[in-house]
Amino acid sequence: MDGGVERLGTCQRRHHAGLLRPFRPLGFDPAAFFPCYGMAETTLFVSGGPVGSGVQTLTFAPAAFDSGQLQPADEGRRVVNCGHITPRLEVRIVDPASGRLAGAERIGEIWVSGASVARGYLNNPQSNDEPFGARLLPDDGRRYFRTGDMGFVRDRMLYVTGRIKEMLILRGRNLYPYDIERSCSSHPDAAGNNGASVFTVELNGETRLAAIVEIRRNAFLNRDHAELRQELREAVMSAHDVGLDRLLLVKPGGIPKTTSGKVRRTACRELIAAEQALPA
Repeated sequence: MDGGVERLGTCQRRHHAGLLRPFRPLGFDPAAFFPCYGMAETTLFVSGGPVGSGVQTLTFAPAAFDSGQLQPADEGRRVVNCGHITPRLEVRIVDPASGRLAGAERIGEIWVSGASVARGYLNNPQSNDEPFGARLLPDDGRRYFRTGDMGFVRDRMLYVTGRIKEMLILRGRNLYPYDIERSCSSHPDAAGNNGASVFTVELNGETRLAAIVEIRRNAFLNRDHAELRQELREAVMSAHDVGLDRLLLVKPGGIPKTTSGKVRRTACRELIAAEQALPA
C-alpha cells in the first residue's frame, strides 16, 4: 500500500495519445509528452516517467469524485498519471483535517518524506514546523512535507487532482475551479485558455459559485450579454451539474493575473464584490 491507497483491479489505466492529436500535424510525437510532479521543497523531482510512456489516465464517476471518493467508471472524470514515485521518497495520501491516511478509495493531501526533502525555508524558521514537520496519526516516525496538493496513488504511480487552497467546497461537493473554468473558456465567444476565473462568494449568508469570463472583443461589444451569460450557465450546468450564481463578463485582459499569467482568485473575488450592479 502507498499513501493508504491500493490499486482498484477494475480500474484500467488508459493511454490517451488522442489528447495530443492537435499537435500531430506539427510533428509532435505523443509518446514524448512527459507528465511529472515535483517542487523546490523536495529538491524538485517526486514522480515521472518512464520516458516514452506518453499520457495515461484513470477515469472515475464524477459524483463520487466530487465527494473525494474514487469510484472507477468507463466515462467521467479523467485524471492524468504523473509517473512513478522516485524510490528515494515516500509519498502518503493523507486526510488533511485528521492527519490520518486517507484510505484506499479516497483522495487526500500528498505528503512527501525522504532525504531530498528540505528541512525548511531559509531565514524563515517560524514556517518550518508547518508544513515541513508534519507527522501522521498514528506516528510512523517520519517527518513529512505537506505539499498542499490533493491526489492519490496507484501502483506507486502518482495522480494529482488539484490544490487544497483552490478547491471549492459547495453543498458537500469538492469542486476544482480549473475544471469549470475550462468549460467556460470552451464557449465559442470566450477569449480562450486561461480566460476564466471560478471561485466561491458569500451571498446572503450562503456560499455561492461565481465566475469571471473573458469574452472576445467583437462578441463583447455586439452580442447580448444576458444571452451569453445564459449560454455559459447552461454549459457549466451540463458539464458539472452546478449553477453559476454570479457571472461577470469582461473584455480580454479583464481578469486579474500575476506576471506569470496565473489567475489571482482573491483579486477576482474582490472584483465581483465591487460590482454592485452585477446581474444575477
